[in-house]
Amino acid sequence: MDAYGVSVGVGAVTQLQHSGSNGQGATQQDPVLSQVERAYELVQDQGSELSVVVAGLDGFRMVNDYLGPIEGDAVLAVFAGCVGKRLEQLRHFGGDQLIGLLPGVDAPAAVDLAETIREMVSSAIVTAMGKLTASFGVAAYPDSALSAEEMVYGAQAAMYWAKAKGGNRVDYWGQMIGAGAWERPGTASDPVAALAAALERKTRAGPGQMARSAWYAAKVAAEMGVGVQEQELIEKAALLHDVGKLAVPDEILQKPGSLSQREKMQVQVHPLIGAKIVSRLSQLTGAASIIAHHHEHFDGSGYPDGLAGDAIPLGSRIILVSDAFDAMTTYRSYKSVISLQEALRELHRCSGQQFDRRVVDAFIAIVSRKGLNAIHWSQNRR
Repeated sequence: MDAYGVSVGVGAVTQLQHSGSNGQGATQQDPVLSQVERAYELVQDQGSELSVVVAGLDGFRMVNDYLGPIEGDAVLAVFAGCVGKRLEQLRHFGGDQLIGLLPGVDAPAAVDLAETIREMVSSAIVTAMGKLTASFGVAAYPDSALSAEEMVYGAQAAMYWAKAKGGNRVDYWGQMIGAGAWERPGTASDPVAALAAALERKTRAGPGQMARSAWYAAKVAAEMGVGVQEQELIEKAALLHDVGKLAVPDEILQKPGSLSQREKMQVQVHPLIGAKIVSRLSQLTGAASIIAHHHEHFDGSGYPDGLAGDAIPLGSRIILVSDAFDAMTTYRSYKSVISLQEALRELHRCSGQQFDRRVVDAFIAIVSRKGLNAIHWSQNRR
């Protein structure tokens, strides 16, 4: 027994293919995807199943902060020892996360196995701060994931969803998106709320950030005379407009400096991945094109398709303005805050170029009629 409550076998630890000491190095997610792709192709040829499990320690940052990196490394080694006993081809997935495969294992069996590992971890890791637990996410082919890439980001999203619900849980990607033939007994979920919770956790969005953008979008859609059903669709699309970032590596989303060209390209595919995700939700199929084009600019200078003018879905044009306004008027780690008046002036300045002038005019009309508080989410939320 070591200081953390378990005996760590050499085989279990050396099985872990580590990508950076104690989560401080850059995560190499391409090797992870290549590994899953090889396993995915093999089970396709065999007509078999494949499950991917992502495990993340709960509260690991506090271990590093208060006990130091040496103790943090020891905790990660014990964690890997527990998880590596049950999962194949275990890899470090950045920070406090591990990812492993279960070839030939279907969704129900994979979730059950993850529950077993979760219980092992909760009784095995004891530090000076007390016991540590872990959250687990599972994605399975062919039940819930349709590609190797979806298996990776789906399993991680389910893990983040488990963390968002308090941690020390196992959650399933198919349950999050309402897909697959298997439904976990005794569980039910709202896919929109589940995806939003996972996305907020992964991107470390500030309190209310996603809800604010959706609130603004709904207000502007109503001002522009959009029908009630379309307003609701735009509001949901605005809430999930960045859901494709579930597929962007964590270290890119959290990188403090400027992105390389390759990293920018990885970020810029998120609208298309987001559209693919929401197209699998029956209640959000109409939101796919809105999400796919929410980074298009009115003058055609945006991405992914360089659409211009009315070729861009109205919902996409509304979300672009709403998110820009929120980004300007609330704290983000990469920029300073400006006043509401300055933000409105900036929207007006970029009208006809980045933004649809009619959308900006709707924003300004609300303010002109009711004052700045009419468009300020913190003054109006219910």
